Amino acid sequence: MTSDFLPDNESYYQFYKEQAELNGYYKYSCHFIPFITLPIYAEACYCILYKCKQFSPKYVTILQIHMFLHFFGEIYWTVLLLPVIVLPSIGISTEGFLSVLRISSSWQIFIMCGILQISTATMIHLLIYRLKFAVPPDASRAIKIGADLTNGFYYFTAIFCTCAIGFMDEDQKVAKSRIIHKYLVPPPNLWEDNYVTTDRENPNFKYYVYITVAEIMILIINIIVVPTVSFHFLSKNRTEKSEKLAQAHKQTLQVLVFQLAIHCIFHLLPLVCFTWSAIFRTKNIALLSVGLLIWALHGAACTLALILANKPFRLTTATHLKTDLAAIGPYLLKSPGFVDQCQNKFSPMSLIFECFDGFVWANESADFSSVLFHKNLRMFEPEALFVCRLVTKFPRAN
Repeated sequence: MTSDFLPDNESYYQFYKEQAELNGYYKYSCHFIPFITLPIYAEACYCILYKCKQFSPKYVTILQIHMFLHFFGEIYWTVLLLPVIVLPSIGISTEGFLSVLRISSSWQIFIMCGILQISTATMIHLLIYRLKFAVPPDASRAIKIGADLTNGFYYFTAIFCTCAIGFMDEDQKVAKSRIIHKYLVPPPNLWEDNYVTTDRENPNFKYYVYITVAEIMILIINIIVVPTVSFHFLSKNRTEKSEKLAQAHKQTLQVLVFQLAIHCIFHLLPLVCFTWSAIFRTKNIALLSVGLLIWALHGAACTLALILANKPFRLTTATHLKTDLAAIGPYLLKSPGFVDQCQNKFSPMSLIFECFDGFVWANESADFSSVLFHKNLRMFEPEALFVCRLVTKFPRAN
């Protein structure tokens, strides 16, 4: 039976051409992702190893596992697996290093799904662990048992949903024989070994859909219920004496909700997108390519959110950034046109610059370059000179 995905052969040829072009952009982007995101992982690794003394050993251990899963997952996705969506069937072409080694594409995809699911479970484990402060003291035992059961439930869900991907796997000779008769023009790479496919006629497809939709609902409920319950406990047990402490807890909850939002965008949103595509056979390959790219950035985004959500990590990262700026300062000052650009941009205003020793005043009539290179700024050796940061600007007082 022929599908009505596209009306004629010419439409299929045009569709495959556009699909190959968009997938090419996606693959080029994946090649650069590890180089762009490596500093984020390096900073997070340093913070976890040296800035976690105030955290419990259990929390640090979970944190280390969580970050390792994100880092390994990103390398696995962009280098080892490199999955590419191929429509009109539910098809994935694995074009990474593991395919060069002729490792089964089905197993490659299964491992990637396991990494994503387990990293989700560890993130929720970290969230629940940090939310324990929001419970009243007299309910600590009950909440501890509930938290342990919840963690066990999410780890079970992660393993169960990973195994559910097996419902999509079927004998490729049978699946591809069905695909070649279903569409007027089958995918060009249909018979390649690194291309795996299925469709809605797969007898087990409905079971995969049921489990995936249930997982999406569980994650959405978690994102809504857990912060809501925590805020409820904080409000219920707030007193005048604990107002300041409750405010600190509220700020902690807010940054944890921020972490959940990042996870929702970079994991849950692509999952919803691909599930919707599998069920309703969308033709928008651009949307799916963007979804794959967002999924590839999932680890780096969650790691960055982890740095921003922990105050010791934030302060350490800020210190490192200032140190890096100080190191590149002399090179910026010596670059052609740097002073001229600043002078043209800010000369109508009076300026205050922040340097190592405090503030340096430059009035409207002063020559910008003479102030910038004035001997009073050379408190340290020239190569250690810090680039002055513009703090504020305002009209000169009469």
